[in-house]
Amino acid sequence: MIDSSIGNAIFYIKFKVHGRDVRALYEKMLPIYFARMMYKSIKSKVYGKLAGATILEYTLDEVLLTLRTDFQTLETMLGHGKPFLFGMTPTIADFTLFGHLSVVFYLPFSNPVQNLLNEEFPLVKAHLKIMMKNYFPEYETLPDLGYIR
Repeated sequence: MIDSSIGNAIFYIKFKVHGRDVRALYEKMLPIYFARMMYKSIKSKVYGKLAGATILEYTLDEVLLTLRTDFQTLETMLGHGKPFLFGMTPTIADFTLFGHLSVVFYLPFSNPVQNLLNEEFPLVKAHLKIMMKNYFPEYETLPDLGYIR
């Protein structure tokens, strides 16, 4: 679920829905020519992956419905008084979830994943924050690019 369903939805939102915003972010951080070349290469690979999973045929609403279902499952798993998916210690699943969510949650523009976590899934958002604080504290203070926290 985390690597396929959630991962594909994150790529869809990041590159199909917010592709221009992501490219503009790359252009803020890197020399223009390199940023555009890198974005084009990454987008091509992402679209190949999404085409293979047939997710490019879906509407944003359909992708969000699937993502909402996945987040509800995670919310249920985290709802038993434990900070991580399978107990008190993080597993590879926790780090994989963090990797997928952090690359879209901390983008400096509003997006559907931020909205879902902020409005509907507080335990999944808390998991993301715990992982950031405990395992990646050097990134708690992100560069001032307008990041939403």
